[in-house]
Amino acid sequence: MKRLLTQICRPKQAFSRSAVLRVLKGGCAVLLLTVGLQSARGFALVGPKEGFQTSVLGYTRLSEIIYPGGDVWSILTAPEWQFAPRNLAEEFRWSVPTLYYTYDPAFLDYFGSNGVRAVDQAVGILNALTNVDSYSTALSEFPLDELRFNHTASALHLFDLKSAALEMLVTDLGLADSERWTWCLRARTLPPGAQCPAFDYDVIQRNFDPATWAPSKYVNGNLFTYQIQEICPPGFDRDDPVEVLVDPSDTYQTAVSASKITYPNILYYGAFHTGLTRDDVGGLRYLYTSLNRNVESAPSDSTLFQTNNNSFQLLFTSNLTALAQASLTNDAVTLATLFPGLIITSTSNSFLQVPLTNFSAYFTNFPWDPVGTFPHLVFTTITNNFNFQTIFHHTFANIGVLQPTANGFTVVQPGNIFQFTNHSILTLQTISATNGSPWSSGLTINTNVSSRSFTGNGVVGEFFILPTNSCDVAIVGVAGTHVVFETNVLVSATNSATVTNITLVQLFTQNLIDTFTQHALFIHPIECQTNSFALREGLQKISFVRHDFDSLLNRFFAPITNDYTMVAVTNSQTVVQRFRRIVTRPDIVFSAADIGPNGIPVEVVDRNGDAPNFVTVTNGNGSNSLTGTLEGPIRFTFNKVGPVRLNTGPFLVDEAVSILYFIWGSFDGSTNAPYIYGGDTANDIQNQLVIMVSPGSIPDGTVGTPYNVPVSVAGGQAPYDWTMTPGSPALPPGLNLTQDPGDSSLAAISGTPAVAGSYQFWIRVTDAGGRFVDQVYVLLISP
Repeated sequence: MKRLLTQICRPKQAFSRSAVLRVLKGGCAVLLLTVGLQSARGFALVGPKEGFQTSVLGYTRLSEIIYPGGDVWSILTAPEWQFAPRNLAEEFRWSVPTLYYTYDPAFLDYFGSNGVRAVDQAVGILNALTNVDSYSTALSEFPLDELRFNHTASALHLFDLKSAALEMLVTDLGLADSERWTWCLRARTLPPGAQCPAFDYDVIQRNFDPATWAPSKYVNGNLFTYQIQEICPPGFDRDDPVEVLVDPSDTYQTAVSASKITYPNILYYGAFHTGLTRDDVGGLRYLYTSLNRNVESAPSDSTLFQTNNNSFQLLFTSNLTALAQASLTNDAVTLATLFPGLIITSTSNSFLQVPLTNFSAYFTNFPWDPVGTFPHLVFTTITNNFNFQTIFHHTFANIGVLQPTANGFTVVQPGNIFQFTNHSILTLQTISATNGSPWSSGLTINTNVSSRSFTGNGVVGEFFILPTNSCDVAIVGVAGTHVVFETNVLVSATNSATVTNITLVQLFTQNLIDTFTQHALFIHPIECQTNSFALREGLQKISFVRHDFDSLLNRFFAPITNDYTMVAVTNSQTVVQRFRRIVTRPDIVFSAADIGPNGIPVEVVDRNGDAPNFVTVTNGNGSNSLTGTLEGPIRFTFNKVGPVRLNTGPFLVDEAVSILYFIWGSFDGSTNAPYIYGGDTANDIQNQLVIMVSPGSIPDGTVGTPYNVPVSVAGGQAPYDWTMTPGSPALPPGLNLTQDPGDSSLAAISGTPAVAGSYQFWIRVTDAGGRFVDQVYVLLISP
């Protein structure tokens, strides 16, 4: 690519005292002075390019690099995202409150766990923001200057990975480079008979004050004027009003949105962001304030829940416990037959090794008993061979769970209904009866009935199958309530004999009593609407959630159900709209690739392929809306080409005179040495690939005897979350799964077993990236 010498010339002749001074002769650049409303801060908005925003008018990045020798600068247009600055009220923003991100194998192999930690720190800075309407008008909670330098990293020509990720994420939220677009060109005209550079220019502003929303010449207190840089053919044909500090001695306070690392700017070797500046938050407040109302479409993967108040129906609930038990042991076809109208979207199965155990009780006399002694109650447990049982895992499309609340009921429709149920209250009833003592007084029968209630971990509650063409229901009232008692005989033993026409009775039985409450409900059906659009308020806050592929290195992405609300304006009133979003792929993927060098300068990130999707809607009058929404998927790609050195021929061609262009690193303001990427960073990710729960099996327990077995997890990435696997049978009555509050990698199965039997259950451990593993346990509780 051809090198050109940059020439910045001074004006030699002016026309008049107009607001614009044009150079007629001998100049390559024009200085224009503008008078207007002065403000102290500014932000710029990002959106798709308009027709006039061409490379000729400066809407591509211009990079300057000093080669060895120091006397020649290379001026080249660098690739850039396909966006440009937008005017006020022409912004693009997200219309979902939660974005899910992860890393692909290329990123993990090159940057390792330290790279993951660096990007997670950048995400943490944005997640630390609260609702933008809660901040003061002056945004005094945030500094004007947050950028710092690590001099060791600067000497090594390092760019900070965390800071690059933060710049890209801020842009992805809808903010453009506020410093670069303080001044820009709308048009240029060549007068008759004139040649370049004797143009007439229309200069506009695309930087706005976050308090007044007026055009601003300031960014974080820095006052910018401009100087038009003109490059004439042959070679480039390009104009750009380059921003210049009015007072070069000012302490320069840059914004995160004014990307200095990701383009890159070699003056920012060793620079790192510590947070967001006042103007960054000011721009985000403008975008996402509830006062900013735009006509927006809902994302393609979101469904609006619209209540049909004209339809009034009667709905009966059913026993969730029965559905849970049937779901474990029946395939999809059989289960749909048992529950007519049930829609099952997917089914998988696993196998569980189950011991065949017979547990019984009986009365008998011991050989050494005296004559007339009543028979003794004896328990036996016989465990035969183990058997393999098929366990099914179903995903339902039209199930609702009824949850009691202080004001009535609410409806929950999670992806797996069994993990959102209440704890059951079970009653263990023991009945024993025997004749009076001694034997000869057999006419007297003593009966003892005792009960003990406890909280179980089993699936319990009420469910219903949604009406046809409905995605939810709105409960209007309760038409009726019916309580059903269910008794399960755990063990029973009887013994009777007749002596001289007197019946001698001994009886022992244990029952587990459960209750199920069925309701008849008056409801309005809630219909599902896709691709809806309305005049909606800003969301106030966008949160980022890391959700990794199940094997970390990009295999399966577990779907996520995200319920959220937005406020719409209709009929001059605000209405809360409820949405459900089924996330089947990450919104943002952090990646790495060998992007260059494809010439000079070398890109540090892929500015062409990492743009969000800009979505606009059509207004009621048939015109296109000037505002719009941002949608994924987005892939942020970092250049992993490694250390790049620059040489120039024919003489400056060896390593001794080369210039090291850049290396990725992680560093801060401490005295710790910077971490440099590109070495052996792959091995530190390998221990995160497999998540393992220990021990593989647990010991048996006994009714009434305290039980405590510690369990732990290795691999993955902390913090971890311990839960019962959705759809798993409950822990034995009296036992609970508890997580260590001080160390998330530790948990325990503890408590006092209350009911004898053989139990099988699954424990799920989920790591920080949303990956999980299910550990199957079989536990035998003896009497």
